Amino acid sequence: MKPWVKSFLMQQHKKVMNEMKMEKETRKLSLEGFKREIESDEAIRYKLIDELNCHFGVGGLLGHKNWFKDIFGSVLADLPEEVFLQIRAMKNVLYTFTPNPGAEVKHFFFEENDNHENWDRIVIVTFPFGIIDMSAKAARGMIAHELVHVCVHSDKAISNDAMEDEADRIAMEWGFEEEIKAMREYIAEYEQETQDQS
Repeated sequence: MKPWVKSFLMQQHKKVMNEMKMEKETRKLSLEGFKREIESDEAIRYKLIDELNCHFGVGGLLGHKNWFKDIFGSVLADLPEEVFLQIRAMKNVLYTFTPNPGAEVKHFFFEENDNHENWDRIVIVTFPFGIIDMSAKAARGMIAHELVHVCVHSDKAISNDAMEDEADRIAMEWGFEEEIKAMREYIAEYEQETQDQS
C-alpha cells in the first residue's frame, strides 16, 4: 500500500464532516472511529473503490464479485497517487466480465450536442471470467495492465501488440513488475494448453 492512501482517505473523511457541519465533539469521535476503521486493509480497499465514479457489472462472476473488488481495491492502493486521482476523476466507467479469454477496454465518446447528461464518454473495461482462476498476483497484473489502457490509451485502438507491450511497461513503472510477469506467465500457459487441446 502506498503512503498517500491513508492520508487521502482521512482528507476525504474530513471533507464529509465539514459538509455535514459536525459539532466539535462529534467530529472528534468520527475522526477517531475512522482512523480505527482504516487500520483494516480490506476497509481501505473498499473505501478507495467507493471514491471512484464507476460501476461493477455482475456478469457471470456471481459470488466472485467481492473477490474481484477486493483484488481491484488492492491495485488502487498500490497505484501512484496521481494515477489514482486520474482514474477517480473519470466518470461512467463500467468494469464487467466476458466468457472470452482476453481483457479489453473500449471508450465510447459523445459529441457535444448529444444528450448524455454531460457525459463525455463511457469506458467499458471487460475482464475474462477466467480471471478468477488466476493467482491474486496475476489478476492484479491484468487489472493494472487494463488501467493503463483506461488512463493512457483513451483515444487509440488497443489491439496493437506494441501498445500492449507499452501497457505492460507503464504498469511496471507504477510498481506492478512482479504482477505483470505473473499475468504473462498465466496467459502463456493458458495459450499453450489451448493449443495442446486443439
